[in-house]
Amino acid sequence: EWSIGLLTVAEQVLLRALAVFTAGCTLEAAEAVCRADVLGDPIEDIFEGLASLVDKSLLRAEAVSDTETRFAMLRTIHDYARELLAASGERAILEQSHAAFFEALAADAEPALTGPEQADWLARLEREHNNLRAALQWTRDSGNLDRRVRLAGNLWRFWYTRGHLSEGRAWLEEALESASGRGEAVPAPDTAKARIGAGVLATMQGDYPRAAAHCEESLRLYRELNDRQGMAVALNILGNLAINQGLYDRALRLSEESLTLQRELGHQRGIALALNNLGFVVLQHGNYPRAEALCRESLELARALQDNLGMGWALSNLGDAAREQGEYGQALARYAEGIPLCHSMGSTDGVASCLEGIASVVGAQGRHKWAVRLCGAAAALRGAIGAALPSAGRAAYDQTLASARATLGAEEFAAAWESGHGLSEEQAIEEAMGGRVPCII
Repeated sequence: EWSIGLLTVAEQVLLRALAVFTAGCTLEAAEAVCRADVLGDPIEDIFEGLASLVDKSLLRAEAVSDTETRFAMLRTIHDYARELLAASGERAILEQSHAAFFEALAADAEPALTGPEQADWLARLEREHNNLRAALQWTRDSGNLDRRVRLAGNLWRFWYTRGHLSEGRAWLEEALESASGRGEAVPAPDTAKARIGAGVLATMQGDYPRAAAHCEESLRLYRELNDRQGMAVALNILGNLAINQGLYDRALRLSEESLTLQRELGHQRGIALALNNLGFVVLQHGNYPRAEALCRESLELARALQDNLGMGWALSNLGDAAREQGEYGQALARYAEGIPLCHSMGSTDGVASCLEGIASVVGAQGRHKWAVRLCGAAAALRGAIGAALPSAGRAAYDQTLASARATLGAEEFAAAWESGHGLSEEQAIEEAMGGRVPCII
């Protein structure tokens, strides 16, 4: 209180205004949210104000990248500034301004999450996650249901990739249920996108009936809108859901329909995703040459788009194809190439899938203890984010563990599992790639 009392009036206004941010902020965010027309008391230069507060030890500045510096308060200072903000009468308008900024940020991020800058955007959204939560809370508390559905819909790819499955699904389903229960006319494109997101997250958690309901409703809405791109996306995700359930005939039909639409539209990433799904289905039918061709085309498109996740998925499927043909060295090389791509995106599920792939190969080679350790590590990663093992991968996984249990015995098997289960993601990656994989290629 004594320190704040020494500030100029403008600095006091800025400090309490900055308390609206729940996870610090960038200069861009401070200038957009704390601008003069919002506060009434003009702050002539936000940057100078921030620098002055840093000099007086009321703010901390931290460079988080080459282009971004974040400003944040110590917890005690932030709590006191929040009290000042509440007493000032400015809190409501600042929270509205804060929500608008982060809604715009999510809208800008959504298309970029599938492009060459996806890693930067994913990292940025992770840094802003608490502020995004606050914006979602504001849309809920203020009754702005259409804005809540739109914001949650724009964030689903972030939640999916970064493994915030339960939280993202809760926001999406709550918003959709509120809209349905209150009978409010949320714009159909926003509802369709949110339904897709809820369906994907439900699929990841193994809740297939709920996932199907969301995705079928999304497809219906896109058909009503005559949104062919939306239809293609919904069909591909329904195909992926069928793959996860082991319903390969249905998956084949849906993936082919999606691929046809995406080719007609010329949407390269959509083509890559549909090709990858189709390749996996064809692989399950034992047509290895066609599966390889489809997944290679998907991989090349993903490389051209600089889509790390797309490359990771295609490499995993190519690893599966090589493994099924007994080409273990090639399978290991492909899984090993996919791990850092998934890890760079923060995709814990993708890393777990690659670990399971490597485990299936080394298990087939008789390296059972190593296979069990990798399976234990993958199980821990999936458990940490609440992701289920897809039905499509269950047969190879069960075979790996059954062979290991029969060879090692119960006690040695349990010890290997526990040691792998205790590894961090980084340790598990090192376990899979730390000089061992290249040695057996």
